[in-house]
Amino acid sequence: MGISMFVSVVAVDPSRPPDWAAARAAIDGIGLDAVRAFYVYGGFGDGPDETAQIDEMIEEEGFAEVATRVRQSLAGSLDLLESEFSAEWSRQAVTFEHGGLLYLVTGGPSAGSYPTDLLPAIGELAVTGVLEVAGVNPVCVDLGNMEVIEP
Repeated sequence: MGISMFVSVVAVDPSRPPDWAAARAAIDGIGLDAVRAFYVYGGFGDGPDETAQIDEMIEEEGFAEVATRVRQSLAGSLDLLESEFSAEWSRQAVTFEHGGLLYLVTGGPSAGSYPTDLLPAIGELAVTGVLEVAGVNPVCVDLGNMEVIEP
């Protein structure tokens, strides 16, 4: 087993702070596609019929029960991200301004688990569309060049 490096970077325009209320509203109104995306991101299911396995779980447990779990996880992830953006100091992330944008970077080396709690939180929020609703943009990092991914 080797060591991998996991990094997640997001950016916001400092003149337009994230809309945390809109993100919370999106979580409250989460639909089937976002629930599926959440479970696919989390590694639920196996192989090409992963969506069918997720749908089977939803059918067995009921959409309301499954969506409630997803909402709870996303709400916790959003709270964590919001607190990191407003923190003066953090063990989970670094923020800095560059080129007119405010960046938040989290991650680190890992031998199998996530190096920070914030890293999978950002992933959950991105795949379910909540990050976009908040006005927080994922950033593609390629050999030191950062480029904001336009939604």
